[in-house]
Formats: sequence, structure tokens, C-alpha cells
Amino acid sequence: MPFRTLGAQAIAAAGTAQPLFATAITAKSVMNSSSGFGIALSTVTVTSTSLFRKGDMVSAGAPGSITDSGGVVFQIVSSTVMTVQGFNLTHSVGEYVYLATQFNKVWVQVMIGNTGSLYIGTAHTVSATDLSLIYALQAPAATAQLPEFMPNRTMENAAIQPSEYWIDGTVTGDKFVAVLEGF
Repeated sequence: MPFRTLGAQAIAAAGTAQPLFATAITAKSVMNSSSGFGIALSTVTVTSTSLFRKGDMVSAGAPGSITDSGGVVFQIVSSTVMTVQGFNLTHSVGEYVYLATQFNKVWVQVMIGNTGSLYIGTAHTVSATDLSLIYALQAPAATAQLPEFMPNRTMENAAIQPSEYWIDGTVTGDKFVAVLEGF
């Protein structure tokens, strides 16, 4: 089964939720006229393309508002640039490209050295008190096993939409690893 991860990630700004399985757009996307097959291609510059593979379904938009959900990764150009086939809109800084390929397992673990709590939820508003909160991970004790979130250990055939998972934390810079496992 394939695994997907962005590797160790950090809470960018405490109190501001970020998607678990997406990457931020860092420059306005450029829509090209055609791929040579009559289908428009968009060049998208992002923080990291490491989560994505050629052929992945992707969506894009601002937090809480996926506005373009019909794209497929056509090419990974570099570690920060990809070409997406099928985006109908131009996307800007402040939006994300979300992995839209379905998986059946998700796992999140805090990193050694964290000092705050992490909150996992199903909306861009996730926090300790938000209704979208589904799990809270506390800072690890020095001698304890690292806290983890793996909600679907018994749901082997359940489809997970990665764009539905968000994380926030109480300390900027606290780190975590988020992993998806496929069908």
C-alpha cells in the first residue's frame, strides 16, 4: 500500500489552522492555453510538491472554500512547481492545493520537543473548542511514547478525503508528522 507524507511539518502560526494534506500556493498560478491535447494546463508554484505524484487528483482554494476541484497532476516540474490539468480558475497566494485522491488510513504523531497541544479537526476553524475538533494531541512527556492519532485502525475499507483534515496548535513551530496510506 502506498504511503504519502510531507515529512515533518510545523505549526506555522498558533491559533491558525492549516490543512494536514495540502501545500500553500506561493505565487499566482498561470493558466496555459492548451496541453497539446486540447485541455488547459495550469502552472502552480507551491511550498512543496513532495506530497503529490503524477496522476493525483487535486483541488484548490482558500481555507474553507475549495473552489476548483477538477484537477489532475500532469507533471511535477520541481520541488516547488507542478503542472495541473483541468483547473478552471487562477489561484493565488493564500490558497492551497489539496490532495483529493482518496485513502483509507490516516496517522498523525507529534514530535519530540513539542511543548504545546495539537488539535485535529474537519474544518479550517479547528481549535480546542471548535465543533470540528476530533482529536487533541498533548505535548509528549520526556519518557512517554509519543502521542498519535490513528482513528481508523478498524476501518480498513473506509474512504478518507485528505482535504477534510486540518490541524492547529498552541505553540508556533511545534512539529508533527502526518501520513496517509492508500488502498
